[in-house]
Amino acid sequence: MNIDELFPTAAPALSDDALLALYAPTDRRVPRLRVNFIASADGSATASGLSGALGGPADKRVFDLQRQLADVVVVAAGTLRDEGYGAMRLSAEAEGWRVSAGLPPQPPFAIVTGSLDLDPASDVFAKAPVRPIVLTVESAPTERRAALEKVADVVACGADTVEPERLVAELVDRGLLQMHCEGARRCSVR
Repeated sequence: MNIDELFPTAAPALSDDALLALYAPTDRRVPRLRVNFIASADGSATASGLSGALGGPADKRVFDLQRQLADVVVVAAGTLRDEGYGAMRLSAEAEGWRVSAGLPPQPPFAIVTGSLDLDPASDVFAKAPVRPIVLTVESAPTERRAALEKVADVVACGADTVEPERLVAELVDRGLLQMHCEGARRCSVR
């Protein structure tokens, strides 16, 4: 059961513009890392091993609006693989809103992985409207790095572990100050 079923008439619905105004940072020049994930009433972040089964239309709406506001969408490789992520493409309406707000039409994905266990031919790379960023470690396999460098910007954020501070600093250095992190059901960055 999702929130829409629990509280079908809880309050009048806010428009997308009203929600964007509520979620928008007061100053886009201040770096901000926002984390978005879903959980069940008992605290579980998955149903049948996936998080996608937990959400309803209201969750998907907020998910899409937070992507619309972001300079970059950060996701762990395990979440990307397990949830079957494809290329991220915002709607034409969201693109128009972003352009009118002075933002690029689409934000890039920043994929976090220590092993570089990603398929460079997957839609995440092949159909991406913006070249993705892969955040990894210096010790990652050289041959995987070479394959991914053809389809993404590959950046080391630590020697053997992706260091959160370096990850954020790398994105900020690229001018991607409004970071939206999806997932959070895993702590490791395989």
